[in-house]
Amino acid sequence: MRKVGILITASMALAGAAAAGTMDAFIANGVIVEQGGEAHETSFEDGRYTSSDNTSGTYAFEEGTLCLTSDGSDQARCFALPEGKASGDSFAVALPDGSKINVTIK
Repeated sequence: MRKVGILITASMALAGAAAAGTMDAFIANGVIVEQGGEAHETSFEDGRYTSSDNTSGTYAFEEGTLCLTSDGSDQARCFALPEGKASGDSFAVALPDGSKINVTIK
């Protein structure tokens, strides 16, 4: 299943500087995304993300929102990140199609 649901994406729409701490933790540690019984690790570096499910692309973060654009696509998926999350924290994320993923910051 090639969902870059990474990432993501939080069910809580929270903003600003506190969510930047969550993004800092994403970049510093990477995340594990669980969906449909599968788990994939995703890392973030230099404006790019790479996942163990063989997906990659670019990311942008602004005002508490993470946007992912898969390689070969011109459409970004954007998601609000919860504030104050750090290494070891997990949280549920609602995807635009109504499904949910679990994100754990490594």
